[in-house]
Amino acid sequence: MKFYLDTNILFGFFKNYSSGFSRNLFLIKQFSRKAEIYISFLTISEIICHLRLNFSYEDIKNLLKEFGVNIIERVEIDKEVLIFNMHQIDEKDGIHLAISKKKRMTMVTNDKQLIERGRVFYSNIISFEEFRHLMGQRRIELRSQPCKGCVLADRLLAH
Repeated sequence: MKFYLDTNILFGFFKNYSSGFSRNLFLIKQFSRKAEIYISFLTISEIICHLRLNFSYEDIKNLLKEFGVNIIERVEIDKEVLIFNMHQIDEKDGIHLAISKKKRMTMVTNDKQLIERGRVFYSNIISFEEFRHLMGQRRIELRSQPCKGCVLADRLLAH
């Protein structure tokens, strides 16, 4: 199973880097033994810009790789992101949602608004707590419901 982590999952890990990394980063390392964990280059860029870290892109990329996180370096963005934005999904969140949908990964985020609005277009969005619960189980199952909004999105994209 493949999981795509939203930036807000990693913010806390880097916020207090001088006092040591959060134990959640070690959870990610543990989870990466059971499932494939991904982020994109956009995630690293957001971490650097918003937290104003003295780490380079390569520093963060290498650190995350040590914790079992795979980095998606190249993605193709299409007009679906505009439709997400029309439904009040932030541009960056829309890009993360488009990546996880295109790559058929379960998106993990703590943004309740993104979970609510994003599920209209893609049903495989869960919170970090749900992710932790899944990783604690012997067998991983997602109870996804059919994505009603996907039909609407497909119709809008067709025109």
